[in-house]
Amino acid sequence: MTMNPSEAARPGASTPPRTAVVIGAGVAGLAAAIRLKEFGAGRVIVLERESQPGGLAISLRYEGVKTDLGPHRIHTEIPEVERFYRDVAGESMIRVVRKSRMRLGDRFIPYPPGVGDLLKGLGPWRLAGFAAGWAADRIAGAFGRLDPTTYEGYMRRSFGSGLYNWLLKPYTEKVWKCPTENLDADAARVRVSAGSLARMTRRLFSLRERKGAETALKEFHYVKGGAETLVRHMADRATSLGAEILLGCEAKGFELEEDRIARILAESPEGAETIGCDAVISTAPLPELAEMARQGGGLDDVALESARSLRYLDMIFVAVIVQREVVSGDTWLYFPGPETIFNRVYEAKAFDPEMAPRDRSVLCAEITCRPGEDAWLEPDDAIARRVVEQLAATGLFRADEVLSRHVHRLRYGYPVYTQRYGQKVDQALAALARIENLVTTGRQGLFNFNNMDHSIYMGLSAAECVCTADRPADKWLGQNEVFRGFRIVD
Repeated sequence: MTMNPSEAARPGASTPPRTAVVIGAGVAGLAAAIRLKEFGAGRVIVLERESQPGGLAISLRYEGVKTDLGPHRIHTEIPEVERFYRDVAGESMIRVVRKSRMRLGDRFIPYPPGVGDLLKGLGPWRLAGFAAGWAADRIAGAFGRLDPTTYEGYMRRSFGSGLYNWLLKPYTEKVWKCPTENLDADAARVRVSAGSLARMTRRLFSLRERKGAETALKEFHYVKGGAETLVRHMADRATSLGAEILLGCEAKGFELEEDRIARILAESPEGAETIGCDAVISTAPLPELAEMARQGGGLDDVALESARSLRYLDMIFVAVIVQREVVSGDTWLYFPGPETIFNRVYEAKAFDPEMAPRDRSVLCAEITCRPGEDAWLEPDDAIARRVVEQLAATGLFRADEVLSRHVHRLRYGYPVYTQRYGQKVDQALAALARIENLVTTGRQGLFNFNNMDHSIYMGLSAAECVCTADRPADKWLGQNEVFRGFRIVD
């Protein structure tokens, strides 16, 4: 639960830090910087190794068009974040009605699908087989024959082996680049649009729907001009309050004194520098933070190995500029089949018509890959050609309508919830908590696959913890269970 900045002055509250360093200028880091200043912190320095703030929430610009790295829609059920959105970017928000489809065989069907869509796509006999498999797996689950702690057990019990083996298993393995038997059940709980599919399943099999399971939005808000507009508003707010944002400046290590970080070692184009501090909020990927802590003598080998063994997926984004006013009008298109290397495609104009000139539009395809493997090793031009050919084969556009194609690569895209990942995260976080004035937060810092509003909430909460606790690391460790309850909303 977050509190108002004025509450920091209550009797018994800790004194806000004189100098706080925030590692990373993504939305979690910028939110933390804003809240630190609102709580009365002295000097607040944000270190960002890239040349622009935003982290995962950036917009790409090509030849007069813009597209996000995954459209960052504005939606939250967290009152604190709702107020934050309105305060920081309220005048820039526009309403968007969701239109999304899924490629099923040789056709597109609405997503989430309705009963009629599935009947057309599957036929009554296959659908009846799915129903029988679902009933059998519900019984098997009730008798303990399906392990609910595994992805496969969780999904088969929810949807039946027929639908699972036909659609969910291959799509999951395509996205996560990992056999489903190696995934933890949390990968299903937080990511799959289970609310929509479960609702569809219950309609088919005449069961009552559960409330509160919805994970697919029918409409949402979007910041006009893309993710970069929201980030610019956040950066402007932070600097107007007195925070410093140092771009191209990377945190490389710590110097500890009596279990506290006394100095941050950083590198920028101007050279190495040392920044004194009395509090640190990190949004760096957990393995990178663990390496920095180990070099400073604040982490043992066992905890370091736990952090190193956590898996992330890298991502490749291919933007295809097409000479059409609108290509499909879909906010999202999903491609579960093996005939495409991409998992999801979105059209920027479906979120904001001004993301491209009137005579052209841009589709952005997302490809997940293991670090140093798969498509990551493929040259940009080759992978862009494959994406264009596969998109054209679906009938979305003709190849001769393509004006240009562009590739952007991103490290640390998705945390991968493999079996027993939670034990590794807990071990790393417990060891890092020995550094009294260090708090790690955000998607990468807590190895928590979440939506943008969750990351903002994490940043706000981290700043409040630093400003109101004598030993922030201890207090923060106790709050992590709240963040693990987050659910992805598509």
